[in-house]
Amino acid sequence: MTDKQQDKTTKKKVERKFKGVERFTLSYDASDSEYAEHKINAHNLVKVVNEMITLIERSDKLLNGKQKTVEIFLQAPESGVIVKKGSLQIPFAVELYEYICTVKDIVTTIETKDIFTALGLGIPSASVGYGVFKDIFRTKGEPVIDVKTQDGSNEVELLTENTKIKTTKETAILMQDDEIRRAIKDLTVAPLANKVDAVFKIKREETTEEQGEITTEETVAVEIESGKEIETLTKLSERIAQEPEVELKPEQLITITQINFSSGESGWKMRLDGKERAVVLQDVAFMASINADQASFRKGDWLKVNLKRVKTFGTQTKTTYIITEVLEHLVGKDRKLIEKQDE
Repeated sequence: MTDKQQDKTTKKKVERKFKGVERFTLSYDASDSEYAEHKINAHNLVKVVNEMITLIERSDKLLNGKQKTVEIFLQAPESGVIVKKGSLQIPFAVELYEYICTVKDIVTTIETKDIFTALGLGIPSASVGYGVFKDIFRTKGEPVIDVKTQDGSNEVELLTENTKIKTTKETAILMQDDEIRRAIKDLTVAPLANKVDAVFKIKREETTEEQGEITTEETVAVEIESGKEIETLTKLSERIAQEPEVELKPEQLITITQINFSSGESGWKMRLDGKERAVVLQDVAFMASINADQASFRKGDWLKVNLKRVKTFGTQTKTTYIITEVLEHLVGKDRKLIEKQDE
């Protein structure tokens, strides 16, 4: 076998490897006959557990795609642990994984996103810069209208109807997602409703080792009091249907970089302002000219067009380019399908 043939048979090997465990506890406190006595309705417990699973696994899917980096478990409380008076505590353990890629004995780690940092659970809430739980209150629970990014920066500007904040790209992705917002609302609003002195907490365990001695310290990553913050949380399932933003761009010079004779107006691409973009070709008369003489139209041809840019807002902002009219086919006269008419 030649060296060239061996290169063709070289395979990339991707392995999923255990990285560690994150432990946290959901805590519901209240002066009542339920949480105060360390109990919860069984149906409500199932709901809380399912919403926590949604929050963790949905965050992982949005940030890491098919590279699943988490497995979530209920963690039985350790014997001898003192349970705080007047509270119900539900402990979880999340196993973390990383992906290792091996090619020709060269081992590299595939980058994945830390969902705990994006959610704002990585460090105690007092010093969290960004994170979904903190940014919910910074945006007053309002639906996200738009996210503006900056080239080369992980910081973005997140807009709601009445607020504008800066956060990270990862947190912004989670903040826009309806499932994430609903899960947080269901974890907090219903379990705290109609209860006196109700407080929701997410408590994290931090393990440190000093001089051979291992110590575990519990810190509060999230703390929500029903009386102060329940109104903000109820807005998490609201949506704003914002009208699309339409911009007309007359007499634009573009280059066609991908042609599609078989699919009609879709499947075309153009180069505009130095970037390749998908474009919809809606000039019926010009399409008829192409269909009549396809040989006269080629990839790389220049067109002068009237262009429409439509920006649609939602969970993700989508920009669509539409050629409404072809003014001139900028090629030699033997191939012109349309040319500017002198008035």
